[in-house]
Amino acid sequence: MRGSLLECVPNVSEGRDPVRIAGYASALREGGASVLHVSSDPDHHRSVFTVAGQPEALHRGLVALAERAIADIDLRQHQGVHPRVGALDVVPFVPLGSTDWNVAIAAARRLGEELGRRFDLPVWLYERAATAPHRRALPDLRRGGFEGLADKLLHPDFRPDFGPHRSHPTAGATIVGARSLLVAWNVLIAPGAAG
Repeated sequence: MRGSLLECVPNVSEGRDPVRIAGYASALREGGASVLHVSSDPDHHRSVFTVAGQPEALHRGLVALAERAIADIDLRQHQGVHPRVGALDVVPFVPLGSTDWNVAIAAARRLGEELGRRFDLPVWLYERAATAPHRRALPDLRRGGFEGLADKLLHPDFRPDFGPHRSHPTAGATIVGARSLLVAWNVLIAPGAAG
């Protein structure tokens, strides 16, 4: 794995408090990951961090990020327009350059196992890291949101890959995976402008 380079794009359910958001970026850096970009949106109440590094540095930074987000965020009090199931909602790994997919998959599985064990958090694996074909698609795992987690986790098709088979009371669940590069943007349309 030495010389392997991964991008990771953790999404955190906090988009309004700049002090917390800066603290999450610091946690990632302290682990040794390079923070390339931070995007926060108060309406979505979500921040997306783009980080890169070798698997070990990313792992340390992501565990530190999870610790802070789980301590800070209570999803029972959280409202935003973006669907979410967790304080640390989704953590996709992307292989860069000549890095093999197996490196990204191994990083996702290692992080998922540690988040489940250390934080008593249910964790699903998705996309290329998924352990079941019906759990590959992120929207299927997010469907129902935090509020529907208790029921979802009772269904045999949605037993988590790691951690307890019940929702964390304040931090929900986390979805960790390995996927290709994704380019996404939001488009704002003024009322009455369409047509």
